[in-house]
Amino acid sequence: MHTPSPVRTLVVMDSAPPLTPSIGSVARTRLAGDAATVVGWLRVLTREDGAAEVAAALDALVALRTDLRSLRPVLDKEWTVALRGGLDEMTGVLARIAALDGESRLLLECGGDGPAREILRATAAERAALVAAVPAALDPETGAALAFLASGREPAPLRAAAPVGDPGLPAAVLLPPMLHRRWRKLVKETPVQDLESLHRRAAELVVVVEVAARLEFPVIGLWPAADALRTAAAAALRVCAAHELKQRLPACPTRRELARIVTRRVWVTRQVEKALAGVAALGHLLPADDDGPAKVAGGGLVARPGPAGPEVLLVHRVRHGDWSIPKGATAPGETVQECALREVREETGLRCRMGAEIHSVRYRDRNNRAKHVRFWHMTPVGTAAPPDPAEIDEVRWVPLDDAPALLTRGRDRAVVAAFAREHGAGRAA
Repeated sequence: MHTPSPVRTLVVMDSAPPLTPSIGSVARTRLAGDAATVVGWLRVLTREDGAAEVAAALDALVALRTDLRSLRPVLDKEWTVALRGGLDEMTGVLARIAALDGESRLLLECGGDGPAREILRATAAERAALVAAVPAALDPETGAALAFLASGREPAPLRAAAPVGDPGLPAAVLLPPMLHRRWRKLVKETPVQDLESLHRRAAELVVVVEVAARLEFPVIGLWPAADALRTAAAAALRVCAAHELKQRLPACPTRRELARIVTRRVWVTRQVEKALAGVAALGHLLPADDDGPAKVAGGGLVARPGPAGPEVLLVHRVRHGDWSIPKGATAPGETVQECALREVREETGLRCRMGAEIHSVRYRDRNNRAKHVRFWHMTPVGTAAPPDPAEIDEVRWVPLDDAPALLTRGRDRAVVAAFAREHGAGRAA
């Protein structure tokens, strides 16, 4: 008897898009690798303390600290600050040893004769004392945190609410604003004369570009420009070191060679300026986050009756250096209304009752992240803790008609204008 073959059902699967890891998992993986490299080189230093070993250990520490700074928008703030602080002493000791090695190398390249030998002897003595201090430069708690981070047993903790968004979102959503942030810090906020900051911030941009490029963002063109700036800043710092050594020496052949290096100051400064302009010119490579959700924020226009009409409460923000309506981003699990009440309480020191919604604005913030801010009319009903003076250094009641002239941003003036239309003020617009 013939038994029919079982019917085979062909299941056709739709081609699924490739999975994109969250920025939190990307950050954790990178930091674990950084920590493992640091732990490995610190072990090497217990056996070998030559210039090459010190430089490698310092490079590893600087890479970890740079990644902590570059990726901090998605990392737990207290943990990041504590780990960076715990690494400060070791980084400082190794940086000083490396600087002494650089001075010695520079002196020897320039001849190292006569008076330079005195500096070399003093440098060797200071170096020996610092090398002896290396084992005690890392406290046990930080050492244990590094070991756990390197092993993967204790991954880097993530922020519940990152400044650029939820760290659980895909990297494709959060990397664009992180790239904009690092580029802006370097190009817009760092003077060309601040060589150390240029060198550091160029390295921070390189970190985020590398992460983005591995996830197939078309930003790799930024890498050589940022690296060229880092190299140019390092060359300029070498000229500064030669100048300082030259000042410590009397007339001698070594001093003359150092003076020859110092004559390159104008040229290296131009190279730094050129490299910085090169990074600035590539801003068009920075991706937008058009596919990502807007960052939601809430605020309140606190009003009271005044002798000549309504008065509204404005705040001066220290970090931005501007006059603003109190507002801020939502915390995890918080509604935008709860956020608005909390932000007003924290920034003004007043508990308020919420009234009608006045206005909402949509725009892109400094990191090119889409943002949606909603504002409500609020009435004070009591006092709360005063605002943090590091964030808000002045809170001022002003007549509604005078508020537009004091407010820094047009978006806030639009809120005042919307409120004025409802409450019949004279010229607030």
